[in-house]
Amino acid sequence: MLSVALGLATALQWGIGALALRPAAREISSQTFTFWFAAYNTLILAVPGGILIAQQGLSTEALLIGLAAGVAELVALLFYARALKIGDLVTVAPLTSLEGAFAAVLGIIAGATVSGLSGIALALCVIGGLFLGLPGGLRIRAPGSAFAVASAGAFGVLLWLVGSTHTNTLVLLLVLNAFVFVVLGAVYVRELHPSRTSPRSHMMLLIAAVLSLGGLLTYAYGARHGSLPVTAVLAAQFAVPAVIGGFILHKERLTATQGGGAVVLLIGVSLLAVASS
Repeated sequence: MLSVALGLATALQWGIGALALRPAAREISSQTFTFWFAAYNTLILAVPGGILIAQQGLSTEALLIGLAAGVAELVALLFYARALKIGDLVTVAPLTSLEGAFAAVLGIIAGATVSGLSGIALALCVIGGLFLGLPGGLRIRAPGSAFAVASAGAFGVLLWLVGSTHTNTLVLLLVLNAFVFVVLGAVYVRELHPSRTSPRSHMMLLIAAVLSLGGLLTYAYGARHGSLPVTAVLAAQFAVPAVIGGFILHKERLTATQGGGAVVLLIGVSLLAVASS
């Protein structure tokens, strides 16, 4: 039950964070979006992560994993920002939630095991999440879909790296976000002056950064002390609160196909709860 509870707690935080990120992504460029999101993450983590590094040091393994995760986050956020800019949240969030499936597959390849019932439940979660993100039947060419799926793949690598290592989570998150911050800051320095982004977008990015970090900490604990595949797939169901929020706040319509996907997703989550009890 640990993985189920923490996976769902992560999904709630990430779902609310997705709602916060949408208006910022519509206002600014993808690289500016990614830079400031990583900057706020780095700022939040600087003191606790710096203290841990000063006390425990930073091993070569932790540094390499952090840099690899940083590359994954950089790619994922650039694609995700683009998807949010041109697509509706009811399309982008569910397709991005396929990150859980990617992370689960990587975890199983790396040696994680799941029971037969859990495997069926995970498959239902992935299928439900996919159909929840296909508006108008099978219109997989809806705006933002390709970018959302691409971001899901990169986010899946990030989730696998964070969930499968024994490196302190705060240190790992500091290294990967600092990497994104430095790389984009060096490449796009002329475009990133704070005044070029509205105070509202700065606030939304800060809120989303707090929720993202909270979710990653929750996810990492569940993945390392429970089941990585289960935690990853359930954490990726942030699409549910995001889609509900998109429907309520932005009047984005849900189709019958998406409603059916939501039912399948809920069945999968329920089966996971039973299998994990």
